[in-house]
Amino acid sequence: MQTHVGVDLHQRFCYLTAVDASGKTLKQSQVVNEGAALRAWLRQVPAPRQVVVEASGFWPAFARAVGPEAEKLVMVHPQRMKAIASARLKNDKVDSETLAHLSRADLLPEAWMANQRTQQTRLLTRLRITLGQQRAKAKNQLQAVLHQEGFLKPVSDVFGKKGRAWLTGLALSPAARIRSTSASVSGFGVVSSLSP
Repeated sequence: MQTHVGVDLHQRFCYLTAVDASGKTLKQSQVVNEGAALRAWLRQVPAPRQVVVEASGFWPAFARAVGPEAEKLVMVHPQRMKAIASARLKNDKVDSETLAHLSRADLLPEAWMANQRTQQTRLLTRLRITLGQQRAKAKNQLQAVLHQEGFLKPVSDVFGKKGRAWLTGLALSPAARIRSTSASVSGFGVVSSLSP
C-alpha cells in the first residue's frame, strides 16, 4: 500500500500530510525545510511513498532533500490545482491534505519537472540575460554621460578598441568620470565570459 504525502511548500518550512490508500491520515505536521528534518519525517510513515508538491521556484532543492525517502516525487501545476480543488478554507493544513487526497485518487494535474542539466542551463541562461541587460544599461549610461558632457564620438563604436582608447583620454568632470568608470567596470566583458 502506497503512502501519499501532500506538501504545502514554503521557503523556510513546509506542512506535510500523509494518508494511506483508504484516506486515513497517518501523520500531519509542519517541518523546517532542511533535508535531514524532511527525511526524518518521511521515514515515520510507511513506504512506498509518493510525495506531491506544487510547482514553485525552490522545488529542485526540495526534490534533492526528500529524494532518498520518496519512491516517487510528483510536482503539480498550481493553476490547474485551483480549478480542481477550490476550497473555502485555505491554509497550509488544508492544502497539504488536498494534495495527499488528490494523489490517492490519482487526480493530480502533473507539471513537468526539468532534469538537473536543464535546470543548470536555465540558471546560466537567466544569468547571461541579466548580465546582458546590465551591460546594455551601463553602455547607455556612458553614452548619456558623453552627451551631457558635450563630446562627439570620433568612432562608430565607443566600446571597441579605438573607442575605449578615446574614452580614457577624455577630460570629464569629476562626477562624469565616476559615472563613466562605474559604467565601464560593470558593462564590459562580463557576458562574453558566459558563452556556452
